[in-house]
Amino acid sequence: MAGGRLSRGKRAMRRWRSWLACAARCALGCGFLYAGMVKFQDPGAFAGAIAAFQLLPPAGVEWLAGSLPSFEILLGALLLTGWQLPAAALAATLLASGFAAALGLALARGLVVDCGCFGEGAPSIRHTWVALGRDIVVLIAACWLYRVGRAGRALAPVMSKGAADPTPS
Repeated sequence: MAGGRLSRGKRAMRRWRSWLACAARCALGCGFLYAGMVKFQDPGAFAGAIAAFQLLPPAGVEWLAGSLPSFEILLGALLLTGWQLPAAALAATLLASGFAAALGLALARGLVVDCGCFGEGAPSIRHTWVALGRDIVVLIAACWLYRVGRAGRALAPVMSKGAADPTPS
């Protein structure tokens, strides 16, 4: 590195990481925004999906069915805009962890459930495994995005050629 400038390879790697972080933010943000909107439109069906997991009492089911859609919409908006990214990515990590744990428990207990993630669907073991896999992918992406967001590398997806890199070496 001459004169404090990053090598061409390091600049390219940081640019690639910024683009990937932007894509992860957008994918997670759109996913949470869409899921929240679908649940918000039919809270009764979502409450039924939650109840099928047999993890909460009726009052807990009603509370979660009423509050989670709004939280997911807010979380999706935060991820899409990149505002408060570390906090949003941490919330997405915790939410995906909870979803994966609930699905894992349902599978372990032999329950056939519809996750309720994107509206009402036909409950099946295959769909439950697919939902668990999706939640694990979301969990990994959210964890990575949290790490990158804490380092300040996810907000500037494109740097013009020759522009100073705002992240430390």
